[in-house]
Amino acid sequence: MEACTYPYEGVVDAFVTEARACERAMLFAIDMGFKSILLKGDSLSIIKKLKSDAEDRSILRPISQSI
Repeated sequence: MEACTYPYEGVVDAFVTEARACERAMLFAIDMGFKSILLKGDSLSIIKKLKSDAEDRSILRPISQSI
């Protein structure tokens, strides 16, 4: 189990913060060499957006593409 905090500058809303947290968790898992992970979050709209195959045209696009 791991915990951390990261300061994010220029965050425009809570959705961006939640997406950045998912992105950070994925990067951590890759760095640690995990082959599979289970991400959980409290923002259903972010989770749906990250799971969707549809093209994202929102402010979250750069984050969802990196994940």
